[in-house]
Amino acid sequence: MPKINNCYICNKKFLKIINLGLHPCADTFLNSKIKANSLPRFPLQVGYCDCYHFTAINKISGYERYQKFKYSYTADNSPVSRKHFKTIAIKLSKKAKLNKDSFVVEAGSNDGTFLNEIKKFSKSKVLGVDPSKNVSLLAKKKGIKTISDFFDLKVAKSIIKKYSNADLFFAANVFNHTDNLVVFLEAAKKIIKTNGLIVIEVPDLESLINSVGFDTIYHEHRNYFSENSLHKLFSKQKIKILKIEKINYMSGSLRVYAQKTSRVLKSKKMKTINLDKIIQFEKNIIIIKKKINAFVYKMKNQNKIIAGIGAATKGNTLLNYCNLTSKHIDFILEKSKLKIGKYTPGSGIKIVDEKRYKNFQASIILPWNISHYLIKKLVKKTGTPYISVQNIVKKLKK
Repeated sequence: MPKINNCYICNKKFLKIINLGLHPCADTFLNSKIKANSLPRFPLQVGYCDCYHFTAINKISGYERYQKFKYSYTADNSPVSRKHFKTIAIKLSKKAKLNKDSFVVEAGSNDGTFLNEIKKFSKSKVLGVDPSKNVSLLAKKKGIKTISDFFDLKVAKSIIKKYSNADLFFAANVFNHTDNLVVFLEAAKKIIKTNGLIVIEVPDLESLINSVGFDTIYHEHRNYFSENSLHKLFSKQKIKILKIEKINYMSGSLRVYAQKTSRVLKSKKMKTINLDKIIQFEKNIIIIKKKINAFVYKMKNQNKIIAGIGAATKGNTLLNYCNLTSKHIDFILEKSKLKIGKYTPGSGIKIVDEKRYKNFQASIILPWNISHYLIKKLVKKTGTPYISVQNIVKKLKK
């Protein structure tokens, strides 16, 4: 398997490598338990560089990650995501002064949730680009024109030729999925009008480190950004960052507002993180694994029925890193129709309808970034014991 030896941003050698073991692609939920357990596993490793950036070391094709199997995440299924995209659609409609004559392009448009809100609020013309055909079809059913492809220069040029340049280019939690950051930014510059607005959201590396959110690390994610690495990258690509906002979404994210320029800019030096903190991050991951497993084994020894709460993609990193399978977790409660009846990749745990299964005696919260919501919704009323990464991290910080 091809490996990356240098940081994507500054091309320096990695100072530290975090190794989480062998994992299948995290968003590969399958109808067959045998097939789910037999998925190919790849080394899940990220390299840390002093420009304050994590880079996925092992190269896995886009086809393997997004097109070989049906993609299961849909924004419309999550009340948190729906609220997020409605809020930012209203904000950007005002900020970019969108109207019925405006044109908005979104890369990684998923099921069209954001563009649908843009249409409602600003009446703008919209177009989505997403490589996953099954979620693109969901967008099209909402009346959102969508190109089922990876966003690159070729796609950008074809959009300009068929439609026009865009007044707003938006990409939420997709820039971190791409291997070729330069090509993506070149395509963004190509498609945007001279004074158009580029808005990109990515998970925040600092938040990931502080929250010990190692389950945000999975094969679909190729880069993990800080304000420092974003400034360094954008300035080299002749893109001026107007503002970076820290937002409370996806366990902590960064929202970049930018415009293209005609010259290479001087990179703004931001704070970096001490290598000792990365080393402690790695130690904390091991502690979390031990505590999760201790809880599960204790419950199993008491013959309790254990449920996973929420069939999240990040939950698959947690399950596979902790070596938890259907021998340990009896089922996972979920509400997404795209996941119910399927099995988790690598661990082979059946996903069931959260409305029908209430007979569990212990639980593990898998998407810990929305653990408060899930605990209140599914766990508290049962009075049964549960464990979550979030609660473990809180105790580690005391």
